[in-house]
Amino acid sequence: MTTYKIEGIENIDYVSKKTNERVIGVKLYISFPINEKRGKGRKTDSVYLSKRTVVNLSYFPDVGDEVDFVYNRFGGISDVVKI
Repeated sequence: MTTYKIEGIENIDYVSKKTNERVIGVKLYISFPINEKRGKGRKTDSVYLSKRTVVNLSYFPDVGDEVDFVYNRFGGISDVVKI
């Protein structure tokens, strides 16, 4: 299991130029350890959660929290678990 640290949270709200539909959600900026065989330190990434996903989370993380993600059968994040 990989533990992710929440480094930042950004609210997303814009109108898509492709679909002309409003996109609302949250982007979580995360960091996690680099595999020791490949290097040292931590890598960073971000994950997007739609508003529909956010309202169904059993727990919403805060900056500094260590979490793991639960994925649905389609590979999308369905929940966040505090470690």
